[in-house]
Amino acid sequence: MTMPMISSSRQAVLLHNGRPLLPCLLLAARFQHRLLGYMGRSVPPAGHGIYLRPCAAIHTCFMRFPIDAIFLDRQLCVTRIARRIPPFRIVMGGRAADGVIEIPSGNKEINAVAAGDRLAILPG
Repeated sequence: MTMPMISSSRQAVLLHNGRPLLPCLLLAARFQHRLLGYMGRSVPPAGHGIYLRPCAAIHTCFMRFPIDAIFLDRQLCVTRIARRIPPFRIVMGGRAADGVIEIPSGNKEINAVAAGDRLAILPG
């Protein structure tokens, strides 16, 4: 079972310390794709996430499940991690945030990621 693609987006793999963290990362660069994100969708399978860039703040309005958010600077260094964000919240990433990866809450691999870590994104 795969997550429906956001039209005009690309798919990639997110790495942490050289190991796959998310094998299915959708890259959402257009405004409409960043605005919608997971809005109105059902919970995607484990290992899926959306990278919104540019993006320094997110909302979870009209989402059906809680998410974790990993805010990144331009060099893909983690600036902030917000966990278990329930629907109908707004979260700011801070001054250095240039993008954010949204992941459904409960992905245990994300627990190994901390502020200051550098991530990598490889084409899928």
